[in-house]
Amino acid sequence: MQSDVPSNDFPVYISSGYFRINDRQFYVPVSVVVPGSQIPFTRGSDKDKATLDFMALMRDEQKRPYGQLRQTVTVEPSASQDVKNKNVQYDTGFQLPPGKYDLKLVVRENQTGRIGSFEAEISIPELKNEPVKLSSIVVSNQKQAVKTTQKNNPLISNGNEIVPNVTHVFSSGQNLYFYYEVYDPAREEKDNNKNAVRLLSSVVFYKNNVKAYETPLVQADELNVPDRKATAFELQVPLAQLKPGFYTCQINVVDDAAGKFAFPRIALMVR
Repeated sequence: MQSDVPSNDFPVYISSGYFRINDRQFYVPVSVVVPGSQIPFTRGSDKDKATLDFMALMRDEQKRPYGQLRQTVTVEPSASQDVKNKNVQYDTGFQLPPGKYDLKLVVRENQTGRIGSFEAEISIPELKNEPVKLSSIVVSNQKQAVKTTQKNNPLISNGNEIVPNVTHVFSSGQNLYFYYEVYDPAREEKDNNKNAVRLLSSVVFYKNNVKAYETPLVQADELNVPDRKATAFELQVPLAQLKPGFYTCQINVVDDAAGKFAFPRIALMVR
């Protein structure tokens, strides 16, 4: 963790995002991926076993620690053969004020002791002056049931968690989920509803700068996450409608009551 030189015994991949909790705090989900082919399994009691140690340190621009974690994760024994051909993903998160941070993460594979590390810059914007106060865009092809509730984690609701796709690579038989939140949209006076808004959103897929597909327009009429003064969108796209290849996705968000808009873009691949 203290070394200035990263360890590359095996590759480690990280993605992050940001979601506003209140005016001064954001929840920063962090997803870590290790290729399953890099994890050896030991045979014992007719089951394969593998454990990974994760350690992370979040520091601000002055190198002051703002959060840390350490956890040992056991890979599902019954899934070892399947895991070897896929990725092992670990999801966690930090609560931070706006600013720029340095995240250093170290992963140790406990069978051989090999270590992989990764360092990334994390930037959380001040949203006060943005025409549309928008969270990061999370793309996923998987939801999983969770027993515990994490109040400030926007990716968990109604007992299910949206699992971010770190690589942005999807198979044509999967469903693609987009999740994002809009904060402090303009309010409308409507039937004495203080949470009434008018937000419009869709996603357009471009391939070689040509529009290949567009989701139906979705309209939101209220703050569906009132404790964070937010409206959350979750759009689903069956990828069977798209031909394999690279796509640029434009997320259209229009605050119709305020006459303001945002069009963030992300890249992904369909196989």
